[in-house]
Amino acid sequence: ALQRGSEAQLQKEQSVERVLSDLQQQYVEKLRNLNEQRSSLEAKLKQAITERDYSLSIQGDPGQKHLQEMLAAKTDHDRIVSSLNDQVSALRLQNATLEERNRHL
Repeated sequence: ALQRGSEAQLQKEQSVERVLSDLQQQYVEKLRNLNEQRSSLEAKLKQAITERDYSLSIQGDPGQKHLQEMLAAKTDHDRIVSSLNDQVSALRLQNATLEERNRHL
């Protein structure tokens, strides 16, 4: 009975080892497949980025173009505001001068 018990235990352990071995093989295979998929996706991503960069270099990035237009408009606006401020300062000075003359009259 003791021998039969140890044989049953041995068969059970061998069965468990087979199941573990099968699971390990499945895991390794799935891991290999996932790595292949990842490599394929990385290659596709690099290709898409390269194509996008090439396309943008040909047509110009609309976002970049818009940004440049906005910057140019802001520069124009700033220049106009500065010019108007200069004119206001000159008019204030002229007004102060005229007020000073009026006091002396």
